Amino acid sequence: MLRWLTLAVSCKALLPLLSTNFGMYDCYDTKCRGEGLHNHTYIQCDNYHNYCNLSETGYPVCQYSDIYHGSGVTCNTTSEEYGYRYTCSYDLKTGRAYCKEQPSIVKIVVGVFLTMLALASLMFISTWYVNSRNVQIAGLRRTRRANQDKDIERV
Repeated sequence: MLRWLTLAVSCKALLPLLSTNFGMYDCYDTKCRGEGLHNHTYIQCDNYHNYCNLSETGYPVCQYSDIYHGSGVTCNTTSEEYGYRYTCSYDLKTGRAYCKEQPSIVKIVVGVFLTMLALASLMFISTWYVNSRNVQIAGLRRTRRANQDKDIERV
């Protein structure tokens, strides 16, 4: 009986450690939101070192804690979408954290290549247009000179 009592006390002592949010999220919110009359009130609060609480009137309160973390989001680092490459981003108004994919080197190289291809195409088209306009202008000048020569011959 004494062994069971000792085991129960030991488990109860470990319960707060098991219920903490230590390292629970990859990205943590940066603000706390109020409730009731303060529903649209946000205050700065790093939820990694703090957690959000409310005053009696519903005003948001940022509580410091060595043990508990606040709200956040877990980035699915095993999915192909993120592929272990993500950065934490935050909604500017609410402070809600979200995972943002970092572009891979392949995507960057393809993007640079497509940009260079588009610029080269624009240069080719503009050069072609200018040359075709010059040909038209030269043709008009030749026609005008020929007409002027005909006018001189008539006189």
